[in-house]
Amino acid sequence: MILSGCSILLFLGSGCSGLRSGAKVTSGEAQIYPLTTAQAEKTIYDAMTDVMVGEAFKLAPPAIGYKTRRQSMFDAHTWTAKAIPVQVGTASGFFFEVSHSGTLFNGPADAKAIYLKILELAGATAKPIPVDSVELQKALPATPKPATPKAAKTPKDSISMLAAWTSIAKLIAAAALATCSGHA
Repeated sequence: MILSGCSILLFLGSGCSGLRSGAKVTSGEAQIYPLTTAQAEKTIYDAMTDVMVGEAFKLAPPAIGYKTRRQSMFDAHTWTAKAIPVQVGTASGFFFEVSHSGTLFNGPADAKAIYLKILELAGATAKPIPVDSVELQKALPATPKPATPKAAKTPKDSISMLAAWTSIAKLIAAAALATCSGHA
């Protein structure tokens, strides 16, 4: 019974995340969709509500997109879909991204389904424009640099943190053992 308690703790601590993006084409042609902002937003909303059960929540401006979440017992997963405006040469439009994170087993498959539905709906609204993937990468806004790291922690700080996490781990293990031994 102790093994099952440990298995549950390990399972609850696991998760995954990922990103599907029209900008992640490594070579050759990428596609942008010549949509208005309203059309791009509606495309994401329609795709998300078609694939997922539940509400889709609008992202805060200036982001264009929606987010949804599903929870089942101890598992939860969040999906976020965005339309990113871009101008490549004389072509302007949007490419799409769907990111996900959480612990639901089917989270990655749902993210793929949302992404493919977005591309299907966007393609039904406007013919995609092929663009060179290298030119698309150049047209993307610069990624912000990470903040300057704080001063390095002293060994004493690291030992204190390790001791605190060890104490927490011992408490969790004791609770799992107490629960398991009560069901033996």
